[in-house]
Amino acid sequence: MSTLAPPRPARRPPPSTPRQKAAPKKRPAARRPPPPKPPKRPTTFRLADPGRRLRIFLVAGALVLALFGGRLVQIQGVEGPAHINTLNFNLVSTLSDRQLNEAHVTYGYETRPRSAITAAPPLRPMAL
Repeated sequence: MSTLAPPRPARRPPPSTPRQKAAPKKRPAARRPPPPKPPKRPTTFRLADPGRRLRIFLVAGALVLALFGGRLVQIQGVEGPAHINTLNFNLVSTLSDRQLNEAHVTYGYETRPRSAITAAPPLRPMAL
């Protein structure tokens, strides 16, 4: 348990000194509020040199076209003959000086599965 000390009486000035009216205190000059900040401009990105940007896009486009061209050559030129077998038969005969008789027969088939060929989308019935 703790004991509390009795409160001390408040001090008063001695009665022998005459009480003078206190001079009004001067307030310090009020600070001016800081001037309002100008509104922030929206952040804008400075675009680079248009010539440089054009060169970058041209190089990127050429790279994409080179990839497509390389894949096309690989499929058609390298792997194509291994998948496609054809038989061509041409017959030309002359009936007279002014008439020519021609016959062209081509038979071809592919060894790759039909699911690998997607030339046209499947037909779907129209919803009513």
